[in-house]
Amino acid sequence: MAISILPSRKPSSTGLQDRGGEIWLMHTYLCCAAPYSRPHLNIVDPCAVDVTRESCMMPRWARRGMMLYHQRLVLWDVDMATMRAGILAAAARIAAIFLLLGVAPARAADTTEAARLQLLAGATGHGAGPFLAGLRMEIAAGWHTYWRLPGDSGFAPHFDWSASRNVASVDLRWPAPERFDAPGDSTFGYAGEVVWPLLVTAKDATKPVKLAVKFSYGVCSNICVPGEAELSLSIPVSADAAATPESKLIRRFLACIPEEPADPSILSARLDGAALRIRYRAEGEAPQLIIEGPKGFWFDKPRVARAGGTIEYAVPFEASKGRALKGARVKLTLSGPETAIEAVRSVE
Repeated sequence: MAISILPSRKPSSTGLQDRGGEIWLMHTYLCCAAPYSRPHLNIVDPCAVDVTRESCMMPRWARRGMMLYHQRLVLWDVDMATMRAGILAAAARIAAIFLLLGVAPARAADTTEAARLQLLAGATGHGAGPFLAGLRMEIAAGWHTYWRLPGDSGFAPHFDWSASRNVASVDLRWPAPERFDAPGDSTFGYAGEVVWPLLVTAKDATKPVKLAVKFSYGVCSNICVPGEAELSLSIPVSADAAATPESKLIRRFLACIPEEPADPSILSARLDGAALRIRYRAEGEAPQLIIEGPKGFWFDKPRVARAGGTIEYAVPFEASKGRALKGARVKLTLSGPETAIEAVRSVE
């Protein structure tokens, strides 16, 4: 496997940490690719220096399959001293290459090769009370970005509103995501287009608002590329504000925010040996399921079956030693063309 350098980006840090026998190479904006089927890999840095000697690399969240975090690598090997020395040398070379390239921080932009970003106003002005806005991301074909829970790999978007003026709060909502399943790797996010609806409250309703965001995100295809954009939008004061043409798009995604079902009994969670069984009483196509559990649990891709008016998801899981799932609370997100549900259930 080769470490890929992105000369258009600046690494925020490169370093090595020994965490209880696990060697972590910490390097923000380091993108890697590896085959799913090779249990033993050599990491080669850009100078073609052998780093690890047959190190077995696995995700600590799955123990098999794909081996990478896009922002950090977790490595296991019996020869920890050799690995430590090799990775330190590689990290030093990576930092030197960035220095020689004269890499600059990401510039303010709203368009890249993989994504186009735009702040949208839901109305022509604001008055008292919250007003609607949105952050739109148009994603190139073959690419996707991530949800608040990215899954086995990838990284969640980060929104910094501190440069805004006359803004008391920004309530960002997360539309229901898609699953992207590959052998040994499941991630959650968005493809094509997503709008994060925003409910914005002004500090002073008699003054204009400047809504400004520093948005850090990742987009992935065969490789993963981090991005950063600084966007701003001015909203004047208006006693008779009208809806903008973009408001319909924002509200379409606002309708996709997951909520507790009106009838809580249609959704349940039950332990069945090494699988968690989720039962969802509904007609039509089975929506995608994402499970968030307590710390120390990892949930695999669900197997889906229908029995009459009930959809059953059998979800294999792994648990840290001493962890019990029965009685624990899990957050269930169901996502589909006609479904956006988020509910917490105790495992029976």
